[in-house]
Amino acid sequence: VYFVVAARNGRELARSRWFERWSDCEIAIAWLQRIAPELATDDVPRPRRTGARGYLLDRPPGTLAPGFEAFRHSDRRHYFHLHAPDGLTLLFSHGYGTARELDAGFRTVKSIIAKAEAGEAIPA
Repeated sequence: VYFVVAARNGRELARSRWFERWSDCEIAIAWLQRIAPELATDDVPRPRRTGARGYLLDRPPGTLAPGFEAFRHSDRRHYFHLHAPDGLTLLFSHGYGTARELDAGFRTVKSIIAKAEAGEAIPA
């Protein structure tokens, strides 16, 4: 007899060796359950995905002033963030390949905000 370690979605992650008796299998399962927390602390934590790919959601604001902030990140992509009056980032752009693309995205967002302030219908 053997046992299987499965993920929450049911996908098999690992399978035990073959045991002659179920009682031996239960001993192995109990041992794994006992040492699992200890093993988990040895794992290197994986970076947390915070949102859509290509967004810098964890980057702290470069300024506490409200308004747009444009910058080039170490990944060589161009981004902008819109900061609220409280200094927290309200909007995060995705990474643009060039400064020209960044400028076009920036102008589009500004246009949409202006239309919303004027009470115009905003296309979905």
